[in-house]
Amino acid sequence: MGRNRVASGVVMVPCVLLGAAFLSTAVWTDAAGENRSLALGLGVMLLLAGLAALWLPAAADSEPEPDAGDSITIPDESDSAP
Repeated sequence: MGRNRVASGVVMVPCVLLGAAFLSTAVWTDAAGENRSLALGLGVMLLLAGLAALWLPAAADSEPEPDAGDSITIPDESDSAP
């Protein structure tokens, strides 16, 4: 089973956008006030989580593909006599 890129995007986009919003609030405005360090921490964590969803391989990608010899074959009905 391959990597589901849609699911990765669904996780990545909101995390990156929220992380950028927290960081910009902490850096450029006085709205953060006493919670500036909290806003910086949340912003960095959300950005890292969003980028990790994009860069980290899925668990299914790390498993090796089964060999062609491992497949199950169904016997042909023409071989058996009634």
